[in-house]
Amino acid sequence: MAACTVTSGVPEEEATSPTPTVSVPADPVPTELPASPVPTDTANAGAADVQSAVVEDRSENGVTNLWLKIVVRNQSAEEANYSIDWEAVDAAGVRVDNGTMLVTDVAPGQTATEESPTLLDRKDVQIRVTSVERG
Repeated sequence: MAACTVTSGVPEEEATSPTPTVSVPADPVPTELPASPVPTDTANAGAADVQSAVVEDRSENGVTNLWLKIVVRNQSAEEANYSIDWEAVDAAGVRVDNGTMLVTDVAPGQTATEESPTLLDRKDVQIRVTSVERG
């Protein structure tokens, strides 16, 4: 893995803290990881509306920029809002990040995509949807 050093632009003799180092993969990786399974909790009708949850790699020029993308399809007869809890897990199943995404004003039969930047610093994670509330 290659490393890139980011500096503050302050002359070395004036710097008061160590210069942070950002690791950047040397090899290209897929821009989108496979979609994760969504909850199959039949008591929660909104869970079936989540079509996919993936990490998209929008990194460029050696700067990591990973976004979460969730797609929902409103299968109810009324307009719906969704609160979707998610977690990012590594290959060992260890949670490395989590959060909640809101998808609002989705008409009956409509598909909506919500995207948000993340604080993830690694691409080798799977997104798991842990709960969905449809209101």
